[in-house]
Amino acid sequence: MYHDSMLGHATSRRVTTPLRSHLSNTTHLQSGQVAIIVLLMMVALVTVGISVGLRTTQVVRQSGQNENTTRVFNAAESGIDQALSAIGAGSPTSGGLTSNGVDVNYTVSELASFDMQIAEGTTPSINLTGSSVGNQVRISWSKESNCTQGPAALVISVYYTVAGSTLVQYLPYTPCNRSDGFYQSATTADAGLSATAVTNTGNTNFAFSTTVTLPANSLFLRIKPVYSDTNLEVAAIGWTMPTQTYSITSKANNQTGQENRVVQVKRSLATASSIFDFALVSGTTVVK
Repeated sequence: MYHDSMLGHATSRRVTTPLRSHLSNTTHLQSGQVAIIVLLMMVALVTVGISVGLRTTQVVRQSGQNENTTRVFNAAESGIDQALSAIGAGSPTSGGLTSNGVDVNYTVSELASFDMQIAEGTTPSINLTGSSVGNQVRISWSKESNCTQGPAALVISVYYTVAGSTLVQYLPYTPCNRSDGFYQSATTADAGLSATAVTNTGNTNFAFSTTVTLPANSLFLRIKPVYSDTNLEVAAIGWTMPTQTYSITSKANNQTGQENRVVQVKRSLATASSIFDFALVSGTTVVK
């Protein structure tokens, strides 16, 4: 404010300084920066929210798929159980069932040969019903073809009858000399029972083999691997053995057709425990 002497009154004027103008522009600039920061934060939060939502959806979908897969697999195993039950009851037939919305079809095949992985000390039985004197059985075993790998040796027990009495003879065979009394060369036992020398077959699944010539009235043979587990194959030469193993295949499909599972199982013949290889049994009395 200043006094104008010529006009005789006071006059007031507003003066805008450069400092006041700078402060005003700075305020507007800061407001714009805050708006941008808030917008970026909102975009980030929305992105995180969408990501979490998608992840949750994927987890739920994966959980549903896992549950469906487990349900179909369990149904396939139910088919295996039903087939094994039928075999145990003496009627090995194929069939089907429906379990929890899953259709299952299983097939049972009877095999006249033996081909399985056998644990050390266990003893599968081979049914020799229908054999005649002089019939032969080829026994092959072991993936390990080198003695440094410790391949299994076999104790082969042949059961047969003579004049109404059941007899057993043992053929212990080994591919390697362990100084344990096991045979590597050909041997001949009583009643026409014999076996050839152990040969190296060159087969990657069954490196060693021996051929056993059966006596008259053979009932069955039992084979016990020692020193290690082994692959074991038993097959008839020139004649047909009765059923030795059952191969079961169970296929399960859910009714929407989106999931299917196949389970395969091999089952050998029912047999006495390996502890009975060391038991002495008599129908009447035991004479020392």
